[in-house]
Amino acid sequence: GNTLLEAGKEKNVGIMARVPDASGVLTGKVNADTTFGKNDHRSARKREWISEALKKVENMRAISDKKGWGITELAVKFILSHQQISVVLPTMISVDEIDKFSQMSDGKYLDLSEMQQISEMYLNNFYVTPNTTSSS
Repeated sequence: GNTLLEAGKEKNVGIMARVPDASGVLTGKVNADTTFGKNDHRSARKREWISEALKKVENMRAISDKKGWGITELAVKFILSHQQISVVLPTMISVDEIDKFSQMSDGKYLDLSEMQQISEMYLNNFYVTPNTTSSS
């Protein structure tokens, strides 16, 4: 991600970011009880992906709560806080979702300190120890 952002900056081009909801984890559509059909691309992932992703979400909640944002809004605003990002392309299937996502581009984003805090968390796997079991 950071290499792409730097390349965009160097070439003076904008970048489109897609799937800011982490395939449904950040919106709550995917939870510990979620199962995916065989034709769903997420079914190829191991079950640990969901449990680890949910732990990461919980570790981000203090930042979203401090800002008064939901976790999805924090993710979108984090992406839009990067100067090189021109547009975020979330998966939207209802008018309500279109309205909610469009309101997130209100210009109220993260400051440098908050960006650094989240980047540090990212570099440390959001302080989640990966599950190394091989079950799926």
